[in-house]
Amino acid sequence: MPRASLHLTRSVAEAGWLYGQRIKPYLEWAPPYRAGNPDGTHHGDLALPMTDSLTRRSLVAAMHAELAPYHQLLEQLEAEALRGHLSLRVLAARVFPFRRGLLRWLAMVVDAVSGLSGGPLLSALYRLEQRGDPQLQALMRQLRHAASRPLQQMCWQWMQTARLEDPHDEFFIGRTDQSGHEGELRPERRPCFLAPAVAARMLGIGGSRAFLQRYAAPGTAPAAPTTHTDIWPDSAPLLRHLAQQVDVRQWLLAPPQRLVQHLEAHRAFVLLLDGEFCTMLMDTLADELSQRTADLSHSVMAGAVSAAVRTCSADHADRPWAQEVDERLDVSLLAESATPDRGWDAFALTYTFPEPVARVLTAHWESRAFRQAPQFMWMLRRAQFGLDRAWLDMQKLHQAVMRWCTGHRPRDTQTAPELSVLQRCWRMRQQLAEFVQKLLQQVCRCGLEPAWQRLLQQLQRPVPDADVEEVKRVLAAYRQHVIAAVHLDGDAAAEDHRERAGSSLPALQATLRLVFRFLTLYRGIHFRTEQRIRTLGYDDPVSVVNDLAELDTALQQLHREWHTQHLPPLQTAWQRSARKSVRQLAQQLASPT
Repeated sequence: MPRASLHLTRSVAEAGWLYGQRIKPYLEWAPPYRAGNPDGTHHGDLALPMTDSLTRRSLVAAMHAELAPYHQLLEQLEAEALRGHLSLRVLAARVFPFRRGLLRWLAMVVDAVSGLSGGPLLSALYRLEQRGDPQLQALMRQLRHAASRPLQQMCWQWMQTARLEDPHDEFFIGRTDQSGHEGELRPERRPCFLAPAVAARMLGIGGSRAFLQRYAAPGTAPAAPTTHTDIWPDSAPLLRHLAQQVDVRQWLLAPPQRLVQHLEAHRAFVLLLDGEFCTMLMDTLADELSQRTADLSHSVMAGAVSAAVRTCSADHADRPWAQEVDERLDVSLLAESATPDRGWDAFALTYTFPEPVARVLTAHWESRAFRQAPQFMWMLRRAQFGLDRAWLDMQKLHQAVMRWCTGHRPRDTQTAPELSVLQRCWRMRQQLAEFVQKLLQQVCRCGLEPAWQRLLQQLQRPVPDADVEEVKRVLAAYRQHVIAAVHLDGDAAAEDHRERAGSSLPALQATLRLVFRFLTLYRGIHFRTEQRIRTLGYDDPVSVVNDLAELDTALQQLHREWHTQHLPPLQTAWQRSARKSVRQLAQQLASPT
């Protein structure tokens, strides 16, 4: 065969191979997409089963449209061949433009999108669109626009009706419930030309509409008329207009939801920022919580909580939530505490949020990391209460010892061993009380209070189009700041299952347990001293050590443990903290002596 004929034959064969071996199998595998009913059937056509991705079928329809001139050319060439008017040179010349351009480009598209659907398929087309000559870019842009129509319709349907119909699981917003009203972002299915912030905004708009349709009064968020389904709703003015129709933030702040008021009640009575409530509650339940957990009475504890709330609610009579706190505050016993058999260690307060508020708080508020915040505040308030009560007991006991020494041994008043033991108790109580007070101020004033003010500022700032996802992000940030306040120098952005680098919470909990040990030891010293004064002859029911000298030795050992094992590590850790207030706290603590 002559070289020229061989070259022409190869040119025609390449066109046939590109279409028959590369393009046609992909076209036959994916049936074309026709916009119509949600079940995949087209008006006036026979039912078309949904056996393939909608984006693939839409792309195939666009490729069929692009190949229509090529098919017409083949019909013309076949007719001319039957009449005997077609030569090899004419055939090669007529096929050459398609072989050089369209067929090669479509074969390149097939190679790029094989096995892809949804967002990844559109991303592949977008990457092809960014290279090549203007004709190639125009073709890729046209194919991408055609393949995007199913996802565009899903976007508009989600934002305007709060419905999510994704029969082939290819949308970048996925269902989290069977009704299709709850969604979540799936980054792996998001087209690369759609910014993450825009996708998150779309999720928030549809989620806000679904939220209001579920919880608000009928007509609060009616379904908007479906328009512009042939374009991506990714422009900022358009998204802002859609978001203004479903402003969840204003609805949650207004009565009867009162999001801020419920959070304020949780802050005062669960995070224990109301000191008067804490003192009254612990004073009432001191004897009850000293029992074993199995012997505790829920009705007694709940009654004490209600009494403390009613007494303290007089100070909050002007607050809208004052009447609801007694109904929503309850008592629970923690099983994961260090000593769950002790009432003091297992006691916890819980607050029941109403359903719309509880929905935006999400499940993260039930995480172990967040539950540690009220547990630690309970330990801190308990230590403060015990040390304050010990101060009152020490005053009374010191007066009794002075009267006893003066009446029986006037010359030994200043050297009585009871006085030296009480003086050591006084000094250690003073140091521990100073530590607890400064720690409480650091957690509340420098941690929880700024977190609360930041939350109020973010919730009440004039943002007219805050969606439900934005409200969830603000509340999640508040939760993280509460956790960081308890950890002092912990990482507020760390996940619950990860160890927070630099967290001093375990060391603080160990130090507070040392305070409780001191209070137990002091009760033994107090009882033993009274026993010696009154010359009573029964055993000490609190401490197993009945001899005052042995109690004094245990007190001195506890004092050394406080100065050598607990205080220095905390000072060292806090001095390296990035927070100025924590470094100041380390400087204010008493140095080891």
